[in-house]
Amino acid sequence: MSADPSTRPLKREGRAPVAAVGRFGAKGFGTLWLAWSDAGLVEVSFTPFEWLETVGVPTAAVPREYAEPLKAYFGGDAVELHGLPRDARGTAFQHQVWEALCSIPRGSVRSYAGVASDIGNPRAMRAVGLANGRNPLPVVVPCHRVVAASHQLGGYTGGLDRKRALLELEGVRIEGDVVRPGQLTLFEG
Repeated sequence: MSADPSTRPLKREGRAPVAAVGRFGAKGFGTLWLAWSDAGLVEVSFTPFEWLETVGVPTAAVPREYAEPLKAYFGGDAVELHGLPRDARGTAFQHQVWEALCSIPRGSVRSYAGVASDIGNPRAMRAVGLANGRNPLPVVVPCHRVVAASHQLGGYTGGLDRKRALLELEGVRIEGDVVRPGQLTLFEG
């Protein structure tokens, strides 16, 4: 019996062919692992890729076209990373959600319901959450900017401490696990 496809982890066999893998020292955040193809970034992670040992992909220095914007971002500069070349694989729905995430401006947050509304499917909040969690390019596709309607941080594959730190780096003020009331209105796309 096969598992429900909406609950399976991101299928690795669906990943674009990876040309190389490199590590980037993200100031204040530790090591960021990047995998790229000739067309763009395939995957980004704050932990080593599970598949790396079995695939035999060469390691290399992170190309300047990725390293310079990442250095600026983690240095606190107001840069958006979603313009970097991307070669992430996913379903049509996942890509629709990921593109909607890229429209959330730096320093803003959006609720899962808001993203669902943005893509024209206001009842798809849970599906948006699943697509958000399967984003293979965290930070580049800013899934950390999605919070619960109550302004609670919610989940993040990199952990809540990292989500909080990313949002604070972008100027969002947070108290505990809640976006500070009155400081920020949920971005309405």
